[in-house]
Amino acid sequence: MKFDTIEKLLAMLLLQKANLPTFQAQVGATNAEIQEVTEDVENLQYLIDLAALVEANKKTLNKIKQQVYNGDPDEDVSPFPVFPIIAAPFALVSGTLERTNRRDRRFKAAAGYTKEIGVALGIDGDTPPIPPESIKPTLEAFPAQSGYEAAIVVGNRGRSAMWKLLGRKMNAEKWSELTSGTGKSANVKIIPTVDGQPERIELKIQLYKANEIYGQQSNPTYATFNP
Repeated sequence: MKFDTIEKLLAMLLLQKANLPTFQAQVGATNAEIQEVTEDVENLQYLIDLAALVEANKKTLNKIKQQVYNGDPDEDVSPFPVFPIIAAPFALVSGTLERTNRRDRRFKAAAGYTKEIGVALGIDGDTPPIPPESIKPTLEAFPAQSGYEAAIVVGNRGRSAMWKLLGRKMNAEKWSELTSGTGKSANVKIIPTVDGQPERIELKIQLYKANEIYGQQSNPTYATFNP
């Protein structure tokens, strides 16, 4: 199996994160290796999503630069994008691809290894699509300092075509759609309950494919939208 992009490597490691504990004895995987796979998955996903957010923010900054240079004097300049505090889920370790290849070669040489196990671990054959029911997106929210806005980053989207951001105000039961998108990042703006007061909202993501619900909902997260 050739993993010539970071996305292909992540797809394989997602399979191993889900299935390696099942076949641990057959391939001789250690508990430390299972933890290593988990950490590599979380770090790669984080870095992919962070890079997408930075790229989107770069476009916004270039737009602001152009507006300030020769924009319409009667139009407001776009607000600055939100840059998150950068902190990877786990300590970053170089060489994930090489470490994965070494580990996979040892798994394949184990006495209990079979073709079926190899497919389940993404080692043999084409990397199979991850079952939709096992897909659970991640959601990160980065509130702006003002304007009742926040930047969001949606990770682990599998083969979904789009997502919807759902929000629920504090002490409320009903969820409502705040925005939707197809990319890894977006900005969302809310209408506050009391103008001029911060608003704390519970957020979660639901993926869609072919207009049908795809995978699980993300774990909820909270964001405080500032006036």
